[in-house]
Order: sequence, then C-alpha cells, then structure tokens
Amino acid sequence: MGRFGRLWDALFAIFLGVCVLITPVAWTAYQNGRPIQVNAEDIVSVHLYDPAAAPVRAFTRNAQPFSTPIGEIESAIPLPLPHPVWQGFLCDGDLRLTLTLTGERTITYGPCRYPEGIAGLFATVLNVQTSGACLPNCGPNGAPGP
Repeated sequence: MGRFGRLWDALFAIFLGVCVLITPVAWTAYQNGRPIQVNAEDIVSVHLYDPAAAPVRAFTRNAQPFSTPIGEIESAIPLPLPHPVWQGFLCDGDLRLTLTLTGERTITYGPCRYPEGIAGLFATVLNVQTSGACLPNCGPNGAPGP
C-alpha cells in the first residue's frame, strides 16, 4: 500500500470528519432560513416590550385584563412569519417583539436585529401603543414606518 495509501486514508478520514461537523451546521442554517408556517388564528398574542421598562399591553386574540384586541394590528402580521435572526454576541438592545402561538410556543424578534419581513408589524404595534407619537420613525431601531 505504501505512503500514498496512508495519505488517501488520512484524506478520507479528514473529509469524513468535515462532513460530520458541517452537516448539522448546514441543516440548522437551512431550517433557520425558512419561514414559519402558521395561520392567523394560531397567533394568540403580540407583545412589543422592553424588559427593563414598565409593562405595556399585549395585543391578544381573546380578551384579557390589560390587553388590546389583536384586530387593531392583525392586518400587519406577515404570513408566513419570517424566521428570527441571530442577535450576535454584543447585542444589548431593548425592544423585543414576541408572538405567542397556540400551544404556548413563542417567537421572539429583536432586540438588535429584526428580519426584513417583521418591520411592518413592529412599526404598526409601536404606532398603536404610542398613539402615533413615534411617527414617522416607528420601525425597528427608529426606521421609518408604518
């Protein structure tokens, strides 16, 4: 077999090792890039909040104390929902947009980065919460909207 046989064995082992390491990363990246398939009825509540600030009302499908009907913002909810984006290591933002689905599943966007498709919902929620005081920059991180 000789020297070249051992070289090919080593190269094959390295190739196999790389495949074993790369496959889960590639699969995760693929899954995280896909939109989240939900129906409008599956969204129980929408909540834009700063964890360090005073509580604000959530928009809910079923009437609850200290909540607002979701109908005011429902037309701004993108379907399918965009997948949340990675926030990075140095993220210390404040506003988070959380959608609660049936079955208590939650999807959180922000606080530092928001997918492009969620900006309209963010701006609409902030506009309603502030009664228009945020206009014209109600979007994520002060972007224009709605």
